[in-house]
Amino acid sequence: MLKTPDNDDISGGIITSMHLLLSYSHREAWRVINEMTGRKRTKEGQVEGHSPEERVTTWFNHFQSLLGTTADGAGESIPVFLQNLPIDDGPFTASELARAKATVREGKSAGPDGIPPEVLKNCDLDDLILDFCNLALLHNMQPDIWSLSNIIPVPKAGDLSKPDNYRGISLTCITVKAGSLGEGLSELEGAWARGAASDEKMLRGSPRCQVAVRRMGAGTD
Repeated sequence: MLKTPDNDDISGGIITSMHLLLSYSHREAWRVINEMTGRKRTKEGQVEGHSPEERVTTWFNHFQSLLGTTADGAGESIPVFLQNLPIDDGPFTASELARAKATVREGKSAGPDGIPPEVLKNCDLDDLILDFCNLALLHNMQPDIWSLSNIIPVPKAGDLSKPDNYRGISLTCITVKAGSLGEGLSELEGAWARGAASDEKMLRGSPRCQVAVRRMGAGTD
């Protein structure tokens, strides 16, 4: 039989969870909150396989199949339709990095490099990060780990022994996300224009798109 928490228990739990959140111990904070509210645990499961290695292979094959194959004609040269557009294709600036940092939320999971967003937000590393981003943007030189991401399978409904019943979340390096400046895109990009297909806009506005992609990906593959 579940015990209904009294006011003292609730007050103590609130204080404890607040201290945990302020110390960035988010997992422990949610554990306390879930205990107070009686919230059910997240669904758990394990995909089919007789060993950890076999299950890793199952996950690898599943997510690899979702990525698809290279499109026909991917290497073809696309003619440029628009010239001399007012596009800033120079190095990233300190103000651009500051705007990007402002959009980064603390408490999120780190990417393959293990660097949490709190480091980007609270440590004085702007000059170093700016150098790394500009090496990637201007010279296509970046750490190999920037081209990787951690895929976290999140359970959905259904049989959790089947990989199809999981939704994959991709975690990239926080420093790579700092190069994402979505507000710099215009109506030339179909993905940002309501009711417009992206392929036509990509062809007609290819110079603008190329720079937008560079500024979003900071030279990552």
